[in-house]
Amino acid sequence: MKNIEKTIEMAALLHRYHQQQLNETERQKLSEWLEASPENRAQFKRVLRELKGEHRFIGSKYDLRVEAALDRVKGKLNKSAGQSYKRYLPYAAAVALIILSTIIYQTNYGAVEILTAKAETKKLYLADGTQIVLEPDSKLSYHRSFGKSNRRVTLEGGAYFRVAKNERHPFVVSGETVKVDVLGTSFRLKNYTGDEEARVLVTSGKVRVKATLRSAPAAVLEYGEELVYNKHEKLKKKKYDKKEIAKIDAGITVYEGESLKKIIRDLERSYGVRIDCAQELQERLFFGDLNTTGKLSFFLDKLAMTVHATWKKTGDNQYSIQQIK
Repeated sequence: MKNIEKTIEMAALLHRYHQQQLNETERQKLSEWLEASPENRAQFKRVLRELKGEHRFIGSKYDLRVEAALDRVKGKLNKSAGQSYKRYLPYAAAVALIILSTIIYQTNYGAVEILTAKAETKKLYLADGTQIVLEPDSKLSYHRSFGKSNRRVTLEGGAYFRVAKNERHPFVVSGETVKVDVLGTSFRLKNYTGDEEARVLVTSGKVRVKATLRSAPAAVLEYGEELVYNKHEKLKKKKYDKKEIAKIDAGITVYEGESLKKIIRDLERSYGVRIDCAQELQERLFFGDLNTTGKLSFFLDKLAMTVHATWKKTGDNQYSIQQIK
């Protein structure tokens, strides 16, 4: 009951936040809840989208469970020995949205979601023995039956996969831009919604990659090969040598002529910062490595020296890169 009560209490706070009715105590409580985990922050954004009418689950499995969710919540409240949570019943719509997008959906349809915030990575082990390193600002989702009848996952963002071999059930990763099929191999997929490109890099074995946004032949990638899929319908292949693959396998990002604009997006995700860059520098190319276990200042020094620029810290988690004049 405590978990249900806590969920309902937070739903009420989200509803009051949307209505701009929070007092100082409630604002502090909501802030502490948001800071507690990236899952809470993702849930917060999802509920606000619903309340603002920016996104609807019309015709989906979510929509079918609205009334059931409301009835279940009301039933639990009315049977509770404590009376304090009954005052939250007027906020049943917000409650339903939270219950619907987490507890009800996961219970009835088996959805599992794992999220990371900016500057956060997570190492995961799936039921089949597959190891995944989920990169910052990413989401991995799969069905609770994963490993029994299929091995399908969905990725929003970036991840590095070491896939356990299973010839009966190929491992399939679906993203917004590409779909990757493998038997047993290691590869990295970057498929962030805001990026112009999706990338698949194979560090062992081989994979089959197919674009999801257009009808085009699938591409087979082998060790050291990377497929870069531009969302403007362009494909290109790149090749990395053994030394570079060893770095990538260790979690280091290798840049071979990437624009400063792209590298800044990676830095913002990896370190949880905001970097403003002069317009005239954004298309300059950088060759080098990024190890996010190191200090951001060390990499910015190297980056600035390479592209003939200078950088400075302008505030809390705020940086600026300017051209040397």
